[in-house]
Order: sequence, then structure tokens, then C-alpha cells
Amino acid sequence: MVDQKGQPVNEIGFQQAMLHSCLWKKQVKLKLAPPKERPVANQNLWYTVYCCAKQFFLPTIHAQEFEGNADIQLTTVERLENARPQVLITPEEVKEYLKQESGIERLKEMFTKKSDSEHSDDVDVIIQLTRNSGFAVFLLTSLLGGNAARERFVEKNKHKVYATRFQAFRAYNDAIVFGSLRFGLKWGIKSAFFTGLFMTTAQMISVYRNKSSFVEYTAAGAITCALLRMTVGLRGMFAGAVIGSALGLVGGGCFCAIMYATDNTQQQRHYSTIEQMLRANRESQQLSSRETVTSG
Repeated sequence: MVDQKGQPVNEIGFQQAMLHSCLWKKQVKLKLAPPKERPVANQNLWYTVYCCAKQFFLPTIHAQEFEGNADIQLTTVERLENARPQVLITPEEVKEYLKQESGIERLKEMFTKKSDSEHSDDVDVIIQLTRNSGFAVFLLTSLLGGNAARERFVEKNKHKVYATRFQAFRAYNDAIVFGSLRFGLKWGIKSAFFTGLFMTTAQMISVYRNKSSFVEYTAAGAITCALLRMTVGLRGMFAGAVIGSALGLVGGGCFCAIMYATDNTQQQRHYSTIEQMLRANRESQQLSSRETVTSG
């Protein structure tokens, strides 16, 4: 498109100028020529690419809608008054508290429930390990017990004649199921009792000393095996203590290696617990003093 002088004219700009002049003079609603659209196939392709990118690459933000403008209406002074005080606990304060407490106090705190009726972290570890070991041993020994019960049933009833095929299969299945359950429960309960006694003894010694090492596991293995061999006399108890101390030394070394590798030793856990307790006490004191000053 060219003008009277032969110079090219922008079509879109010309159409926009004509539209504005018509609307201004005659108040006639005109429409520009629709822009060149993409084909439907290209639109579907780009929409598919966008959906895939949104699903797998773009992050999804879950935010709650803002209701009300109470925080906006607050002044800076009111926000500072309602803000939670920032408390800093120095390592010297934590070390001073650790020097004043005793091993008996740590043991009492270990078996004391929290305010929300939950056990301490040490007791939770003991419960979880006891439950998991008992369940794992039950599954393994129930399979072994089922195989042994099947062989025993076949050997015992190979010359027995049943009235029907259904009765034979029923007796065969009952023998396998009850045999596996009986054997699995027997060793599962034994394993859970041994693990619970071993871990309770080791954790109590570790909490009393406030230190994680192979010493408490060695002593726990000796004490646990000696108590389990109590029915066979002093010689059996002594032999059980020797074997248990050797097994506890090996298992304790593995436990300590895992704890030191994950920074989850007894002294680190207790240090963080004391730090959180001191911070909570300091914050409650500051809040109570602030309320006293405000009310006064």
C-alpha cells in the first residue's frame, strides 16, 4: 500500500488511524482485520508442550488466599510489639547447664513423657527397633516354620488315608499355616524381647554417660545374654556374658559408625534438646515480662 506520493504506508498503522477517526467523528464501531492466527495444529502442539513443562518442570506453589487486611492496618510499632522475641543461646550457657545436671536426672527425663503425652526420643528409638526386629524375624522364621511343618506333615501322614480329597488338603493347609505361625511367633517374640532388653540397657548407659561409644553396647550385650542364660546356672551366665560382649562389641561398632557418620550421637541429641529447652524458657520469661510491663 502506497500513498499519493508513492511512498509505502504501514497497513496496520493506517487501519488504526482510520478507526480512531471514524470513532471520533461518526461514533461508528469498526473492527480491525483479525491478526494472523496460528493453525489449530500448532496451537494444540504448543498447548501440549506447555502442559508437559508445567507438570514436570515448573514449580507448583500452594498458597492460602489472603483473608482480611488486619496485618496491613497494623503499624510498625504494633508489629514490633506483637513480634516473637528472638532469643540467642550461647554454647557457654548450654555447657554450664550440662555441667550442673547429673546422670540420674537424664535417666528420669528419658522415661518422663512430654507435655503432649509422647515418649522421649530415646524411648521412641527403643520402641521402633524392638517392633521392627520382632516383625522382621517373624516373617523370616514363619517361612522356615512353614517348610518344616510341610515336611513333618508329609512324613507323619504318608500312610494315612483320608475320606475325601478336600479333607486331605484341609489338613495339609492347616498344618502348614499353624506350624508357620507357631514358629514365627515363638522366635519373633524372643527377638523382640532380646532387642528391647539390649537397646534399653545400651540407651540407659549412653544417657547416663551422655556419650555414644561401643562401651555401652558391649556392656548391654553381656548383661542381656547373661540374663537370658540365667536358667542354666553361673557357668551358662558367664558364657553368655562373654558371647554377648563380643557380639555387642561388633554391633556397637557398627551403631557408633552410623551415628557419627549421620551426626546423631547421644551428646549431639542431648545438646540440641537442652538448647531448645533454654530457648523456650527464655522466650516465655521475656513474654511474661513484656505482659507485666504492658499491664502496668
